[in-house]
Amino acid sequence: IQDSWTLGRATFNPGLRFEHIKGSVRDQTAPAGRFLPERVFTQADYVDVPSFTDISPRFGAAYDLFGNGKTALKFNFGKYVTSFSSNLGDDYNPMGGGTDTRTWRDLNGDDVAQENELGPSTNLNFGKPTNVTTPDPDLKRPYQLLYSAGVQHELRPGLSAALNYYHRHFYRDFWVDNLATTHADYSIIPIQDPRGNGETIPIYSIARSKLGVIDNHRFNSTENTRKYHGVDLSVNSRFRNGTQLQGGITTGKLHEVTCQVGDPNRLRYCDAAYPFLTQFKLSGTYALPYAFRLSGLLQNLPGVQSDRAAGNVGKDLNIQYSVGPAIAPGLNQTTVTVQPLNEPGTVFLDRVNQDDFAVSRDFRYGKMMVRPQFDFFNAFNSNAVTQVNTQYGPSLLQPQSILNPRLIRFNVRVTF
Repeated sequence: IQDSWTLGRATFNPGLRFEHIKGSVRDQTAPAGRFLPERVFTQADYVDVPSFTDISPRFGAAYDLFGNGKTALKFNFGKYVTSFSSNLGDDYNPMGGGTDTRTWRDLNGDDVAQENELGPSTNLNFGKPTNVTTPDPDLKRPYQLLYSAGVQHELRPGLSAALNYYHRHFYRDFWVDNLATTHADYSIIPIQDPRGNGETIPIYSIARSKLGVIDNHRFNSTENTRKYHGVDLSVNSRFRNGTQLQGGITTGKLHEVTCQVGDPNRLRYCDAAYPFLTQFKLSGTYALPYAFRLSGLLQNLPGVQSDRAAGNVGKDLNIQYSVGPAIAPGLNQTTVTVQPLNEPGTVFLDRVNQDDFAVSRDFRYGKMMVRPQFDFFNAFNSNAVTQVNTQYGPSLLQPQSILNPRLIRFNVRVTF
């Protein structure tokens, strides 16, 4: 439901969104395999897939500051729930994927893992319906609140600029707790920091009696959250010859807290504040002689390979360090991954410069228009590194992928 009201110089846009989603899992059968017998799951084996009903308010307002239509103050507020579709029931499906990490000693040297060569299971519920994560009866849908405020001003006819501030706050994030264990079931094994800085890292070893015992339940966190602050400066211009330019600078920082965890090995740097990261973009269209058109996009982006979804922009590289009993004597787990090994906000990839262009022209034949176009992706063939190995060791930061090479494409669009 939405509406628009005008009161003097002010315009208000209130709205309300209602959403209901419910998932389910059907009866399933899987044939026997090497490590598991035939599995038949019926409704009796399933937990209730949660259903969510949410009401999300939206509100926007704009005010003509001087009454001449050249300067506007704007404010927006909205609640946005986490997106779900058919994946809602995946985590509660007993036929879902599970892992059991085992040690292996090749006693006969044939490079084939026989059962007598495998170490004990680290997941005693592997392949069983109880391997399913059970939702808390009061589980609620995660959501975020987004606030923005800014000013837009016409500098001259055809040229305007805008300055906006954004704040995004996440609530009710999911977290999974193994109710069969507590932090008291772990003992600390200090190890030397592999970077040779003289510091130690605490590794938490679970009691052998609790190794592989899993009773996972999903809850809404009362502590974990993310907060993003950002500022955006943009310019939009139009010229009489048809040339258009749009561009701007965006900078923002992220504060993330994930300290409500079941495994204390995940407490390292769980309260992380990342520095401001800035990106620049400029796009536009320029009128060439003989009715040709040149369009392009110039980008200068921070060198990060983390998830750039809303609220996650601003993270750096997450260096991981795998620790086993050889490094941490007395460790009962097969391996523990220390992550991040580096302090948050300290390791980034180089910035990425990418330039894309296109040249086109319109030809009209009566009511039909034909537009041939040449596209130049990564026109200057930048080889910026976009992904590296983040596992600590000799191959740390070794490039794994770079920006796709220069691509030239010819296409024709016909409108009739």
